[in-house]
Amino acid sequence: MRKIVEVLRLHLKLNLSLRQSATLLKISLGTASNYVNRFKELNIDIDEFISLNEYEQEKLFYPKNVCDIKPQTSKIMPDYIYIHNELKEKNRLK
Repeated sequence: MRKIVEVLRLHLKLNLSLRQSATLLKISLGTASNYVNRFKELNIDIDEFISLNEYEQEKLFYPKNVCDIKPQTSKIMPDYIYIHNELKEKNRLK
């Protein structure tokens, strides 16, 4: 979260370009751009965001944990145990 806050502070408060901010923090330009765009979607003041603690900042910036997102699969997974047993038998082509 510290790099996110630094990108926002450098770009929005100190009026540095995104390229300069990214170079100073040794992150990619795309990452810096993503941080600024995501912050602009929050519609809050930069000073208010900086004054929050890291937990509250992260909760605002990333509303859902990655662990809570379940992958959507429409494929049926193969039965690996069956395949393993079939391949163990002699005279089977692989």
